[in-house]
Order: sequence, then C-alpha cells, then structure tokens
Amino acid sequence: MDHPTLTPHTQYTIHIISGTKSGLGSLASTQLMELLQKVAQGGSAVLFTIHQPSSETFFAFDKVILLQEGRVKYSGETKLVV
Repeated sequence: MDHPTLTPHTQYTIHIISGTKSGLGSLASTQLMELLQKVAQGGSAVLFTIHQPSSETFFAFDKVILLQEGRVKYSGETKLVV
C-alpha cells in the first residue's frame, strides 16, 4: 500500500462518518455513497463505520477493514472479500 510522504507543509483532509446509513432508504444510501466517493476522489480520506451494509453498499467501498470482537479480521480491497 502506497502512503504519501508526510511533511510539515502538507495538509490532509479526513472525513469521519459513523453510523449515518442506519435508517436510510436505498435511494438515500446510494446517494450518500456516491457523495462520499466524490469526496474521496477529490483527494480527501473518508473513514466510514457501518454495521451490516447491503451487498450493494458494501461493494461500493474500495477498501475495507473488517473487525470481529474488536480485532482486525481483514484489511484490503473490497472486491477480494468472499
């Protein structure tokens, strides 16, 4: 995984979103994911926590970190998750 070189003059934007999908309908969920993808494509990091997403929502993520009982079970590309 490539990481940018951190320098004192480099500015990074990180967006942290937690649990916002719960209670959203499928259209609103899709619109939220599309918005977050645009934010990420603009150069910002997006950290998003979600519990039991639909398959469509899950595979909209490029990379995931899956936890079980607070421990990392998988970290990597979403398309490689079985």
